[in-house]
Amino acid sequence: MRTILLWCCRLGLLLPPLLLVAAAIPRFQSGLAIDAAYPVPAYAVLNLALPANSYRAAADVLAGANRNDGRTAIERAEIASLAGAPSQEVVKLLEDGLARTPASVRGWTLLAEQVAAQDRSRAGKALAHSLLLGPYEYYVTAKRAQAAAQLWDVLPPDADEVALGQARRLWTESPLNREIPFLLTLKGGPELMTRAFRDDPEDLRALNRWLASEGRRRRAGGG
Repeated sequence: MRTILLWCCRLGLLLPPLLLVAAAIPRFQSGLAIDAAYPVPAYAVLNLALPANSYRAAADVLAGANRNDGRTAIERAEIASLAGAPSQEVVKLLEDGLARTPASVRGWTLLAEQVAAQDRSRAGKALAHSLLLGPYEYYVTAKRAQAAAQLWDVLPPDADEVALGQARRLWTESPLNREIPFLLTLKGGPELMTRAFRDDPEDLRALNRWLASEGRRRRAGGG
């Protein structure tokens, strides 16, 4: 009897580390895939473009990540989208990832982008989740402003206010200024920026002067 109790105690002591190892294995497997796909995931987060074949190669690598790792599923979905994968495939990856990592601000933003053309109501809800979960997430500021420009009419009031904050941040955070010209080419982009600075006419005038200066600089540089 004492021997059985001794072995039970030993097994009890071993159980916590074994559970930790079991929980770590999926993330370790995914980490290997992410390392192999580097630097493509990092460039995607920074919104820096790469050649199409880089996205395809990274998407193939990330397909080998553990399917139970929600964060990596969301990264894989973004890379697959940039590689030109069908929207249905990307949405399925995002749904799987968000089911496992529902607090992913980037994941909800990506889902809003993917379903906006087919289901604006669902896209608005997804974007609202992202905005309210993490209103100050720096690396999704431009993506959320772009989505908000097209979905502002289906956002609830509290999320709409956060969306306007994203637009203002494109101006107040100097490294994000480069995202403004593209936003203004989108349907709803100029209206979003005007609404964002409705109480700050001086900033709006400064923004317009900067845009005019940027336009002259690009024309002089031929780009």
